[in-house]
Order: sequence, then C-alpha cells, then structure tokens
Amino acid sequence: MKLSAGKKILAFAVVFLFVGLVALYVLEFHWLGNTFGAGRLLLYAFALGFLVSFGLSRRLTRKVESDYDKMRLSLLIIFIGTLFTPLFASLSNRLLSPYPVENRPFLFLEERPVSDLKIIDEKNAPRGWFIFIMKDGKIERVKSSQRLFKDVEKGANVVLPVKKGLWGFEFAALP
Repeated sequence: MKLSAGKKILAFAVVFLFVGLVALYVLEFHWLGNTFGAGRLLLYAFALGFLVSFGLSRRLTRKVESDYDKMRLSLLIIFIGTLFTPLFASLSNRLLSPYPVENRPFLFLEERPVSDLKIIDEKNAPRGWFIFIMKDGKIERVKSSQRLFKDVEKGANVVLPVKKGLWGFEFAALP
C-alpha cells in the first residue's frame, strides 16, 4: 500500500506533534512538582480528560461500521485524551493565571540536594535542591535549581515566591 504525499505529510505532522507534546510534558514536570495539591489537580484532569474523550470518541465513531475499528478508534481517542489532559491542566493553571506572584512566609524544615550520587562535593554538584516547608499544617516539598537557604535553621520562617494558578492550585515560582 503506497501512501500519497499528503498522507505522508499528515503522518509526519502527527508524529512530530506527539513527540513535541511528550517533550512539553517532560518540561512541565518541574512546575507540576512545585504545585501544591498537584495530586488533586492530576486526579481532576484525568477524570475530565476521560469523560471528554469518551464523549468525543462516541461522537466521532458513530459512522464507523466495523465494531473492531470502532473499538480501536475509541480506545485511541480515550487514551490520548486522558494522557494529555494533565499537561494542559498544569500549563493552563500556570500560564493563564491572572494572579501576581506573592512572597509568602513558610516554616522552613530542611533543604536537601538532589543528586544521583551518594557523595556530593565540588566535582559532583547537585542537580537542584529540595526545600521542605510547612504549608497549612502539611509538609510540602518544592524544588529549586539553586540552594536558597544555606544558613537557615530548622523552624525559621522563610519567604518563597508563590502564585495562585488559574484553577486555584498554588505553585512555587522557583527557577
């Protein structure tokens, strides 16, 4: 079966779009990790993605005659829709937020290096720093690319830049 030039271009564009979305997902992990209540955001996004893609699959496969083809197409639509909805939820929460960044005080607990190695010295610098804080009576962990609180004692108040997102989920606006 020989594909026409138009179908080859379309197939290339779909693959390019898919790879681009996966790369965007990887870049968004940092921000998703710094989102307070990210588990709830993901749960809501997965549920919404499943429901919307299920409805979309029912609508788009109405005229498909073969039950086998209908099932394959429906599962593909549901899988892709459910898979990428958390990405769009996190991106829209962060990038479409109308709220300003606020410097907010938190109770500092600990700052730990992020590294694949057990020993950290000048040769083996950490990839970043986990900052453990108390927020609303819960221990939260955010990640920074640099060490922010080198000489701060446990129990001291520290200030971090926090922004409320479009969907109400706050995130630490750290590099």
